[in-house]
Amino acid sequence: DTKVSQEHYSISDKTDSSKKTMAPLRVAVIGGGPGAMFFCHALNQQRRNQQVKVDLDVTCFERKSTPGGVWRSGEDKDTYSELWTNGPCYNLEFHDYTFEEHFNKESLPVYLPRKDMTEYLYERVTRN
Repeated sequence: DTKVSQEHYSISDKTDSSKKTMAPLRVAVIGGGPGAMFFCHALNQQRRNQQVKVDLDVTCFERKSTPGGVWRSGEDKDTYSELWTNGPCYNLEFHDYTFEEHFNKESLPVYLPRKDMTEYLYERVTRN
């Protein structure tokens, strides 16, 4: 159970005490891998749906020029250049963006290669 203490907010004193405002809660996300991408996407979705009741200032810190973690491709050839998913692709599909939508009803291999998975992840978090 996560609790946010009052210490994280600065309350500005105004002449009318009923109009006290809270400064945004500052959140740092370390690394821009899939977990960070999904967290930021979910937070934006909740903001759009007005489910977030606290003003948040979220900053994601990533040392590379693009997000994606080990799924990132194109920057350099590293240990993960030939990475494939280690679980069946149907276990990795999102309810709000299906493989059918992304891959245009193409048949897919059971395990997805890095390039396909990266494109799917990026498209899912940037399309809406």
